[in-house]
Amino acid sequence: MKKIITFFCFVSVVFDGYSQNLHLFVGSTDVNNTTIDINVTDGLDFVYDIDIHNTSTNAITYKITRVILNGTLGTDCSVNFCTGTTCYPPKTDTSWTMPQGAIIGSNSNLTGASGISTHLVEGTPATENSIYYKIFDVSNTNDSAVVTLHYKIATGINEFEKTGGSISNAFPNPSNTTIAVNYNLNENTQKGKIILYDMLGKVVKEAVLTDKLGVFKMDVSELNAGVYFYALQVSNKNLVTKKLIINSK
Repeated sequence: MKKIITFFCFVSVVFDGYSQNLHLFVGSTDVNNTTIDINVTDGLDFVYDIDIHNTSTNAITYKITRVILNGTLGTDCSVNFCTGTTCYPPKTDTSWTMPQGAIIGSNSNLTGASGISTHLVEGTPATENSIYYKIFDVSNTNDSAVVTLHYKIATGINEFEKTGGSISNAFPNPSNTTIAVNYNLNENTQKGKIILYDMLGKVVKEAVLTDKLGVFKMDVSELNAGVYFYALQVSNKNLVTKKLIINSK
């Protein structure tokens, strides 16, 4: 009987060691082992958020590896990411892994900017890039999930707006009072949001757009001076992200 019990315990340990507990989601869609296309244009900042799910009954210490699949970035192009409460500065290494692990609790999700908040700043002219992200359990590297972001060059404004809509540069920029942004949602878009992030990827303001076309105004007078990003979000996806500077009062 002891031998039988030992055998089943061994099988259980092996099974647990190779089970997948980490998953990557965009909205309600599991995106593990998929490629996501993102249309990009010259000189703009693009933020794309991917949620991390932990389906196990234990907290997991995880790390993220980022790989530039085409080897090098174009001139003036940079890439970095945030996860949890930490943002890492742009790195030129083809492959780079965050040095310290972060923790996701048992049966919990890190969503929005707390998951994997990917940042890509396009150069001028824009270049096509493929960036691979892998999340893995530090204590069990077999427990992992991967996704590739394929940054495609939009050939024109019509192609870019097919993704859901467009937003203008904020004006004035820099500002320390109020900003205004022109927006245009295409006919197939049900609703959109404009979301304001700080440099750590934390959402500091957001608002639902009620019309297909208009001017959105946002009070930024209570924000600390620094660099922020504002994004047009449709169906939980950031379509285009731009930079905003809040100057001192």
